[in-house]
Amino acid sequence: MYDEEGRLQELISKLSSKNKDEKHEAWNNIQEMIKSSKINKEIIKDLMCYEDKGSRYRVWNYVSEMLNQGILDKNDVIEKAKCFYDLLKDEDETIRGLSWYSTLPQLIDILDKQEILNIISFCESLLNSDEWKDLIKETCDDLNKNID
Repeated sequence: MYDEEGRLQELISKLSSKNKDEKHEAWNNIQEMIKSSKINKEIIKDLMCYEDKGSRYRVWNYVSEMLNQGILDKNDVIEKAKCFYDLLKDEDETIRGLSWYSTLPQLIDILDKQEILNIISFCESLLNSDEWKDLIKETCDDLNKNID
């Protein structure tokens, strides 16, 4: 019988793979294990601060679903929020853009709004990006208007 913990550690190590397909497949498997309660909360919280930013983004993009399923609670999100703020400031435009555009709106009511305002310039910097300028303008404007 294949050891579940050994399988999980192997999948987690693949989250740092240079091979995007391998990385994506590893995340899909981990996500299924999370859904079926085969991964404890402490490991999930460790993944929220995972070293590979692309994989960390995938974890954070799934946080809203984990909250809805009762796998995580708001305190877990608050405890690991610094790791998400790092994604909002990441050098990689794709990770930064997806974090502002896709993930932040799902979590805005839980996160520290002042902290987000303090780093709003990273959202605004995407307005100079050909890839992100049209998508991100509304996000930055909404944040500037609605966070007080």
